[in-house]
Order: sequence, then structure tokens, then C-alpha cells
Amino acid sequence: MQKVGFIYINKSYCVYHSLGIAIEMAKNKDIEVVILSTKANESIVKSLIPNSVLDRIEIKILRPYWYFTIPHYFEIKLQLRPTLFFKYTKYLSSFDAFVCTIYEDLYLKKVLPKSVRPKFIFTNHGIPNRSYSFDNRALDFDLLCLLGKREEKLRQSLNHLRPDNYKVTGFLKYDLIKNKTSKKYFNNDKPVIFYNPHWESRFSSFQKYGFEILDYFANQSKYNLIFAPHTLLLERNWNIWWKIRKYKKYDHIHMDYGSESSNNMDYTKLADLYLGDISSQAFEFIYFKQRPCLFIDANQIKGSKEEPISWKSGKVLSTIEHLEESISQAFSDHKKMYEGIQQSEIEEMFHKESLSPSQLAAQAIANL
Repeated sequence: MQKVGFIYINKSYCVYHSLGIAIEMAKNKDIEVVILSTKANESIVKSLIPNSVLDRIEIKILRPYWYFTIPHYFEIKLQLRPTLFFKYTKYLSSFDAFVCTIYEDLYLKKVLPKSVRPKFIFTNHGIPNRSYSFDNRALDFDLLCLLGKREEKLRQSLNHLRPDNYKVTGFLKYDLIKNKTSKKYFNNDKPVIFYNPHWESRFSSFQKYGFEILDYFANQSKYNLIFAPHTLLLERNWNIWWKIRKYKKYDHIHMDYGSESSNNMDYTKLADLYLGDISSQAFEFIYFKQRPCLFIDANQIKGSKEEPISWKSGKVLSTIEHLEESISQAFSDHKKMYEGIQQSEIEEMFHKESLSPSQLAAQAIANL
């Protein structure tokens, strides 16, 4: 029997990008499926596994040498990953393959004995949208699960691909949660704007414009706002958390400080307009349904190698001086200017066929 481990020792958003494969592989009685999870991720993993296969999947909690809970950011700073891999080296040496969503999981190769040579499979932890997604560390994996034609073409141009080291599978995250019902966050029918800034200051719109954007929405009555930044924005900038609490009092503003709704497409399904910068959640937004997008280039990255692919799907603003007018125009111009572009982008970006993405990935891993 082959033993396959799924590594979830980062934030819970990683779980969504490969757990569907684990569920599919658990149906194969010749494969032992083990979830390698932190205690913090255990509950979300269990909530997403159907009862029909729950008894076929082992959940192994990896605990660091310290047994008290500390914020995940500090765990990363204290080298959680090397610590865990070193502590569980003997146990991890029994696996035939590992499914990873983070490049850094390759560190496990350095820890395992040279006589142990498991296969490493990479699924990414988001839609490939900019240069980070196409790191040359991809070459160190035995199998890459690709989203669609565009990723395949880009990786071919970077010499990441061989005939036997990849499989085009489609959108694994959506495959896992496509039947999930979204919540309702507002008691009115006003259009909902989803503001989703990234956490890295060199790319994010928040450091320059975030409070100005929040103030605008607080002082108007035409729109509802969901503010749900990348979870690391607040985790790595605690001073921001204290300052944004004042916006929670507004009935037409929903503040999310890092709940699972930020990860499970609740907001990308619900919103009427996407407002953001470089996050690949823009593609999640238009994948579910083509709708208006506005992007904020606060750091002059348009035209550079860091420009996100998603910026083709809406207008890119270099300033928010006329934000209200830009939002109104995005709604009025969407059908004639961007809906067709978004449809083409979806076809190019996301692979679809009769077998589900999870089935395709599970088959490729079993064959490997």
C-alpha cells in the first residue's frame, strides 16, 4: 500500500488547494491517505471531509517542541516548518509521496535520510497570477498540478515542464467547495463591494490608500462593503488591527479579520464588484461569475514583471482620487468593455473536462 501525506502546516487557506485530492484518493483502497496538519488547521480539515470517506483518512497532528499556542506568524518566525520536519523525521520517512501547496515544503527533502526518496507533488496555494507563482523551485517537484492552458504555456516558456512531470487538472479549490452555500451579510439589497488588499507592502494598496477607502465607504450609503484583506495583512501589522476596529460599527460594512469566509469563496461569490490589487482572488471572483473589477496600482507595478495577469479583467487605477466615479463607471462599462475579456481569460486560465480536477490529480499521483 502506498502512503501519501498532505501537508497543511501553513495558514488554513492552503487546505482548500489540495484537500479535494485527498478525498478522492481515499476512495482508492490501495492508497493510505494521511493529513499532516497543525492543531490550528484540524477543525477546518475535518469540516471539509465528507463522512463517507472520513474513516479512510488519517489526520496526524504535527506539534512543535513547544506545547503552548502562539500566533502563527511567530511560529513561522521561529522556524515552525524545519522544527516540525526535524522532530518527525522518522515518521515522515515512511511516506511514499507528499502533496504540497507551498514551495517551502521542499525543505523536507533536506531533512529526510538520503536513502528515502518520496515523490513531491505541487498544487500551488492560489491561482498563478504573478511571478511568485512561477518560481524555479517548481523544478524540484516530481509532479505539478496545473490550473489550465495559460499556466502550462508559461511554465513551458520557463522550462519547468517535462513530458512526465505535470498534469493539467483545473481549479482544485473550487472543486472542493463548489456546493457550499454562501452566507448573507447585509440586511439590504445594495450592491456589495469586496475590498481585498494584499499583505505585502510593496504590492498592497492598503498602506497607501486603505484608510481612505474605508472612510469613503463609511461615509456613503449607496454600497455595502466587505473588507477582507489577505489574512497576513493584519497578522503581520497588528497596529492596523487596532485602527480598523472603528469601522465595525457600520451596518453596511462587514469587517473580516481572517475568518474562513476569506478563504472559502463566500465573498467572491456574493459581491457585485471586486476592488483589490494583486490577489489571485480576483480570478476566483470572475470564475464564479463575470462581474466588474477595479484594481489599484499603488506601487507603480503596471508594465513590470510583477504585473498580475488578473489586471486584464478590469480598469487599473493609479490613484483613488475619483473612487466613487470609478466604481460607478466600472458597473456601467463592464458588459461592453470587460465581460468578453473575462470570459476569454477564464477559458484560457481554467481547464475543464468531464473528470473533476480532484479526480484528474488523484489519477496522476496514483500513476506517479
